[in-house]
Amino acid sequence: MKRLDEVIHEARQRPISSNIPPRVGGLVKGLKVYNTSENFKSDLLDPSFEFEHDIIVSVGADEAELPHVLFDGEIATPWLNTLDWSDQGTRQALADLMVEQSSIPSYIVSNSHEEAIVTVFVDGLSYEDIRGTELEEDAQPVFINGLTTTPCGYNRLVFGTPTPEKGDMSLFSRLLKNNKCENGLGLTYWSEGENTLSDQLYNAIPKGKRVKSDVLSKGLEAVLSKVTYNTSTYLQITRMGLDQYAHRQKEGVDKDNVVKQLIEDIHLIESRVADLFEDYRIFVTSDHGLLWRGQVDDMDVVGDDDGSKKARCTKDNTYSEYGFLTENENGDPIYTLTYPYFLRSFNSAEPAVHEGASYHESVTPLIEISN
Repeated sequence: MKRLDEVIHEARQRPISSNIPPRVGGLVKGLKVYNTSENFKSDLLDPSFEFEHDIIVSVGADEAELPHVLFDGEIATPWLNTLDWSDQGTRQALADLMVEQSSIPSYIVSNSHEEAIVTVFVDGLSYEDIRGTELEEDAQPVFINGLTTTPCGYNRLVFGTPTPEKGDMSLFSRLLKNNKCENGLGLTYWSEGENTLSDQLYNAIPKGKRVKSDVLSKGLEAVLSKVTYNTSTYLQITRMGLDQYAHRQKEGVDKDNVVKQLIEDIHLIESRVADLFEDYRIFVTSDHGLLWRGQVDDMDVVGDDDGSKKARCTKDNTYSEYGFLTENENGDPIYTLTYPYFLRSFNSAEPAVHEGASYHESVTPLIEISN
């Protein structure tokens, strides 16, 4: 089986058929993906039609009439960094091929029918970070089409928009409206009033049903003690991830150990929820990914390399050609830079960055666990 970039390389040599999704055609300029053999034949037999693109016919091996190249099915790989992310069509194709982060609240409402619904929102975790772990088997990639920051990411996960306004329904409110749960619980590492973002994310959940704890095991016991017997329940958890190490750690970060601890916490959550409910569905995802120093092979510093400035986004339209215009959590216009552009180099105590648009920052996992 071939990787996506290898399939596309084969198509550069000659017309082929492959089992790739037709929407892959939107990723690469100069590539045409036909969704049926009939559509391809129609153009082929039309004497007035001129082929101007490389050709892939998206069919299974049993339908192939052209040389068939078997695709391994993996869309989310570092090869995505070679694409032109500043192009809106490319970003739309990525959104079509994955779950778009802003659609996650709707996705959860549509796919939840269990007595207990749990969300675990992690601060800083890329799809690449779970590669090769047991989580990968239950994961699908999520695409962030915008600024990769904590406020924007968490707001999309809870409200479906990076800039929620008064009246926008939270995920818990949507679940209530659709009769998917009767009770709401919250567990966060922020204290009440300590963080306006956390207050906003948990506002719909009654104060008496929220718990603050820096230790997940203790917080989990405290919040689950508030479960009402024989009542369908939504539990929203925010948990620190890799972001806490990205901005202020000079020494190397043991990412594998951080992910291992996350896996252990997920097992604990599942075990305790299973003790209380007959059936459950747990969704684990993150606000944004991280681009680590060791993942950047061809950094192009286009700014003045001022260490006091942000590395991957700016309100200065001087740098518009190096990214695309989006908005921050306040609705202010801001340019997020695409890979491999940076406004400055990594600081000494900064092993990773985010706020830009790249495979590592913009593609996160959505992990589903149910019994």
